[in-house]
This record gives sequence, C-alpha cells and structure tokens, in this order.
Amino acid sequence: EPLMQGADLKRSVLLSEWISGDTTIGHSSAFCEVAESLAGCMISPRAQAIRAVALELERLANHMGDLGALGMDTGFLPTSAYFGRMRGDYLNLLQALTGNRFGKGLCRPGGVLFDIDPDLAKDFCRKLEQYRKEFDYTSDLLFTRASVLARFEGAGTVSPRNAKKIGLVGPAGRASQLERDVRINYSSGMWQFHHIPISLAATGDVYARALVRRQEISRSFEFLLRVLPSLPKGEIFTQPGPMRPDTLALALVEGWRGEIAHVGITDAEGGFARYKIKDPSFHNWFGLSLAVRNQEISDFPLCNKSFNLSYCGHDL
Repeated sequence: EPLMQGADLKRSVLLSEWISGDTTIGHSSAFCEVAESLAGCMISPRAQAIRAVALELERLANHMGDLGALGMDTGFLPTSAYFGRMRGDYLNLLQALTGNRFGKGLCRPGGVLFDIDPDLAKDFCRKLEQYRKEFDYTSDLLFTRASVLARFEGAGTVSPRNAKKIGLVGPAGRASQLERDVRINYSSGMWQFHHIPISLAATGDVYARALVRRQEISRSFEFLLRVLPSLPKGEIFTQPGPMRPDTLALALVEGWRGEIAHVGITDAEGGFARYKIKDPSFHNWFGLSLAVRNQEISDFPLCNKSFNLSYCGHDL
C-alpha cells in the first residue's frame, strides 16, 4: 500500500471504510475527496473512473438486496431468493476488483489501489450483460404480481411536501418527487462527463421507493457497460502531499442510500482538528417515522425495508 503522509491520515482512511459497512465505497471515497482537497492533490481520470465503477457496483448490490427483502416482506419468496442470490454477484465483482466483497482497500487519498485491466473489464461486461437479463426477468416478476402491488401501493406514504420539509435524500427523496442526486446536482470527477438521469417517482409510498431502486439499477447497468470498455488511461495513484493547515474541505458523494457528506478542518500543523460525517440515514430516519404513522403494525417491516437505513450511519 502506498505510503501516506501522517499517521492521522492512515488511520482515518481505514476508519472511513467502517463508518457503515454496506457503504464502504461511498464513505471511503468521500473521505478521500476531503483529504485530496486539503492536500491539493488531483487524482487521475482513470482513478476517478474506477471509483465510480465501484460505487455503482455497491449501488447494484444493495438495491438488489433491498428488492429481495421487500419481496420477502410481502411473502413473495421467489423474488426474495433470486434477488438475494443476485446481490452476491455484485459483491463478487467487487471482490474480483479489490479482494474484498465490500470493496475495502480500494479508495485511498491519491486514487485507488487496484486497477481494471482490459481482460477484467471485458469479464465484468460479459457478466453484467448476463446479470441485466436476470434482473429484468426477476423485477418483472416482482412488479407484475397483484398480491405484491396490493401491499406496495399506498403503504408508508411520505408526501412531496413533507419530504421536502424534512430533507429526504437518495431513493427515499426521489420517490417523493425530490430531484436530488449528487451525481447531477454537484457533479465532480467521472460524473461531469457521464450523466446518469435522476430516477423519480410520484407517490412517495413503498411502491415508489421500490420503483426508484428498479430504475436506478437499470441506469447503473447502462453506466457500467458504457464506461468499462473505455476507461481513461493513466496512473491509478498519485502520492498526496501534506494537508494544508487551517483549511476546511467538503465532499459530497451519492451513496446508494443518498447524499453522503464529509467535512474536514485541519489544525495549525495540518492534522485533522475537526471531522464531521453525515450519512444519508441521518436525513431519512424521520421520513420512516412519518411513513409508519397511522399504518397497520404489519406494514412496519415493509416500510422499514423500503428505507433500509443504517443504525451506525445515523449514530455518528
């Protein structure tokens, strides 16, 4: 692993991978962007592209798992089994890239530690084409069953007005018509050149939150299959210099749950004096509490899974 300046930075980048374990790429890339900004380090387009690929693989894995869990909570077990197995496919792609199923060890201030060579990119594309066909079949199975739709529709509704007032982010916000996506609203790195359309729904219920996930999965497939065959050339890592003293930096990343915010402030010696992390779950917990108001108790598991928030992400 490349030598990074200062024990503070070394410890912090490792901790960033454990902030919320299912969002390893989202949080570690946000931390790296803060550290790179403080150090005045520009990473290569190739490193930016590899981070973006890993972020979308993380999104695919978790959205697949959520759709499977929603099938489970309606009692529709075939899709629960299918999506649960399919989630593992994307975790295995992250393992093929990094040696870890959650992508730990990939993002470091200065770039990434693992490259995607042409053979690996070709293998990923071949598998993703196959996985997309499996997803299309399984999602049709879920979204065309009257028994599933009867449980999804009208359950756990959060109105667009309330969603805006409490600041919902990610799929939960977009399911209530909020056009918020860091990849579009605050695009940087790879997202400046490869735009992913914002996936929106209107009804703000369990159905809408499931539908947004379905749309985002399709668009992640499109992004990956477009980017992987033509990754930019260049080095994957640039050694960052020391962080500037008495400086503030902010990074925003669109994790699979929504907006991730990291803010770092350095002291007079260039070490971290303050560091603040805001996981999307911090915004969305109150949305879940609104969704379950006046609902049947049997709808709680369904509403809860339609948000699928992070306890450790909220309790930072």
